[in-house]
Amino acid sequence: MAGRSVGTQGDPIRVALVVSRLQRGGLEQVLLDVAQGLTPRGFRFEVVALHGAGERDGDFEAAGIAVTHLAGRPRIASVVANFVCWAKLLGVLHRIRPHVVQTHLFFGGTLGRIAARAAGVPVVVQADHNFYA
Repeated sequence: MAGRSVGTQGDPIRVALVVSRLQRGGLEQVLLDVAQGLTPRGFRFEVVALHGAGERDGDFEAAGIAVTHLAGRPRIASVVANFVCWAKLLGVLHRIRPHVVQTHLFFGGTLGRIAARAAGVPVVVQADHNFYA
């Protein structure tokens, strides 16, 4: 299938990447590399960062990958902050209507999977980043 468009009728497959923030690190570089590699093959990526702007935002935007900041403050001890962040994320997912949501790390994974299911996203993938993965 190399070089073929994988979207229906040539439409791109929309993928939302849910992360806490785009800092400098291995996760961010992998996401950028994957998005750049798959975009010519019929995928369209959008990064949804739960927190505010991060150091790598410009790298993604320069590559043509949209970045949405929720400016949320998810915290383990704050049900209200987590709910507000989840509600914002749910709104973004309804707007971009992704075919796939890929979530990363603790808050991105937890809030992202719940919001993706609530939004009716057909494919939800959690990528683990730890010593065991």
